[in-house]
Amino acid sequence: LRDAEVAAESRALLDKLLQIDADTITDYAEKNLLFSAISNIYLMHDEIDHAIAFQERTIRLMESVDLRALNKVLSYVAALYNLASLMIQARVPGGVRKVMATIRHLEAQTEHEKKFINAVLCFLRSVLLRFEHTNIFAEEEYHAIAADLGAEMVIPTLYHDTYFALLVYALQHAQYREALDRAYFLLHSPYAHSQVSMQVHVRLLHILIHYRMQHTLLLPSLIRQTYRYMRKQELKYAVEKSILYFFGSLLHRVDKEDMRRQFKKLHSELEMIAQEPGEMRVLHMYFNYLDWLEAEMQ
Repeated sequence: LRDAEVAAESRALLDKLLQIDADTITDYAEKNLLFSAISNIYLMHDEIDHAIAFQERTIRLMESVDLRALNKVLSYVAALYNLASLMIQARVPGGVRKVMATIRHLEAQTEHEKKFINAVLCFLRSVLLRFEHTNIFAEEEYHAIAADLGAEMVIPTLYHDTYFALLVYALQHAQYREALDRAYFLLHSPYAHSQVSMQVHVRLLHILIHYRMQHTLLLPSLIRQTYRYMRKQELKYAVEKSILYFFGSLLHRVDKEDMRRQFKKLHSELEMIAQEPGEMRVLHMYFNYLDWLEAEMQ
């Protein structure tokens, strides 16, 4: 919501929705829409706690009806996933665990329901790795998630999100071969992720992996390819634009000392950018380049 007029309009809409007495609404779908809309607008304004509160009201509403009779079991799982996603952004792993426990207790009656639930759980498990196993590479759980995920893309976007989370976790723990395998899959997948930012960050991390593996001869070509790709996209975040310019400055000079100088400059830029809540959220959502740069400059 960088456009002040759009931000004001969305806030005005939120105020109108909050004035509606939900107890006077008898239609299930309309009440569900009200809670979901309020939660989403709060999220747009980076008011995560309020977004969680209204998503929890959506969950309670769904639990008050016969989900099986209404054929809403997977909609309920999707709503729980949305709640867990908000808790991830709020950095509340305990809350994510509780949501996962609720999902696991559901009785799936069809093969599709089983696969859908498994896809959601695999993603949430992959994200929790980054919260709960920060000091030691949890190799057993890492490979278990990949095995449980399988090869079938029941929910393509979520499948790729899980792969990306595993890529990030492997990179953070210097498991470069694992990270490279995940990046290679995402770069060559026939499915194009709906979020351009995801495709951008896969390419950025691909370069970082090769840099850490000291594939010096590959770097100029990879940087040029990524630079050209990013130039064609409508980059939504200043973080991405800053990294784009950073790579542009390295097109003709990638020796180690110059990389370190450029890393320091980029770190200063990202620190300034990250003061904006939405930009900081991007760093946590995709990859915390600030933490990585600090480790590189030590």
